[in-house]
Amino acid sequence: MVPENPIKNAYFGETHVHTSFSLDAYIGSARLTPSGAYRFAKGQPVSVNNVQRRIGRPLDFASISVHAEFLGEMLSTQIPSAPGHYQEAAGSTLLAIPQNSNGSKGLMFEPIDNAGNPITREYAERRAKWEPLIEMMQIKGNSETHPGVSPNDEFANFENAESIAAFRERFFHTDGFVRWAATKGLDYEQKLGANPWKLGFIGGTDNHNGTPSDVDEATYNGSHGVADGTTEQRREGEIDGWLLGPDANPGSLAGVWASKNTLGAIFDAMQSRETFATSGPRIQPRFFGGAILQSNNDPVKLVMDGYANGVPMGGSLTALNGPPNFAVHALKDPIGANLDRVQIIKGWVDVGGSPQERIIDVVWSRDRVPDVNGKLPPIGNTVDPETSTYSNANGAAELFGHWTDDDFDPGQHALYYMRVIEIPTPRWTTYDAVRHGLPLLEDVAVWIYERAWISPIWYSPEQ
Repeated sequence: MVPENPIKNAYFGETHVHTSFSLDAYIGSARLTPSGAYRFAKGQPVSVNNVQRRIGRPLDFASISVHAEFLGEMLSTQIPSAPGHYQEAAGSTLLAIPQNSNGSKGLMFEPIDNAGNPITREYAERRAKWEPLIEMMQIKGNSETHPGVSPNDEFANFENAESIAAFRERFFHTDGFVRWAATKGLDYEQKLGANPWKLGFIGGTDNHNGTPSDVDEATYNGSHGVADGTTEQRREGEIDGWLLGPDANPGSLAGVWASKNTLGAIFDAMQSRETFATSGPRIQPRFFGGAILQSNNDPVKLVMDGYANGVPMGGSLTALNGPPNFAVHALKDPIGANLDRVQIIKGWVDVGGSPQERIIDVVWSRDRVPDVNGKLPPIGNTVDPETSTYSNANGAAELFGHWTDDDFDPGQHALYYMRVIEIPTPRWTTYDAVRHGLPLLEDVAVWIYERAWISPIWYSPEQ
């Protein structure tokens, strides 16, 4: 019998990893099959580019994603007894998780369908059904937002993989980012009665070595076979015509809140959007919204009150007479860095349908006081670039907070999502340089603010 927790547990895993069954991964030297990838996910050692690799902590769940192109050919070439056909008609439960919106050339969130027709209510409902989640970050960059899109967001400059714009005629476009799209979805909801981009957040790597959630900055050894399998390639090369090696990152981690670690419970959490993504650390965040939530710093009571009197991440609030209240709680990764702050990002659209945003520091570590403009002073930086080390002298292991929307308009659609920011820690390029006795790369971040993104809570005036 699988243990069950009525107030749910955080489970960490991988939803986007390629093995030798993907043609490009095989060409790039991947030789691990799905069985090898699952061994890695369980904490067992595997060989990648003739180097033994092992994940520091086993995953709670993992699923192998294989490119649809030539899937049958690659499968049947390696596995003679491979079955022929699968589709929804056979009773499968399905969902799709779009990825790399940052490199989609503005096509992922177009105002038209694939036939070139304007989005209709039927299309919006179908897309919301099959795409309840989106991958917030992977090795090819962070898709939350960009300094050019969110100039007032001091944490927008995070793993933006700027060199993507130099490859394959890609460019950074406002409607290629998750925050913009999730907020623009409110405009369609108002006009059509359905939101095509009601997107919960989840993480993934797009790792092409067959090593699920190999996301540790300190041990990162590349993710795309021979393209970045050596220190020189990671520092001076490029990855499959997508971006320059130093612009890559180890990817992100998928997090779900589920009552038990079974396929059904994990899938249900994904469908209901009770999910979050982290840039690698195993941060545990909780996020609830409701008309009235109790203000307390007891994690169990906070969760019980949140489920009883509100909705969790991924949920919806409707027809409130007064402003919604939000409860946030975050625990640091037990073996990782302390937490700097917890934020809530509010999104809405103006009368012209343009996405608007507001970033609120809800709770933070240490005795910092916001300035006259409401900006919180930065947390101290303990990173030593010469040794690629840091200390937890700053920050907090746990943060609780409550916030009430003082600009609430009961007649306006809105969304709210939570973001957790860690204290500064060394980037993988710093670890790589120190490990091999090389100079730090110019114009490359020495440290980063690892983080977690928590699925939105939506507000609608209609019941």
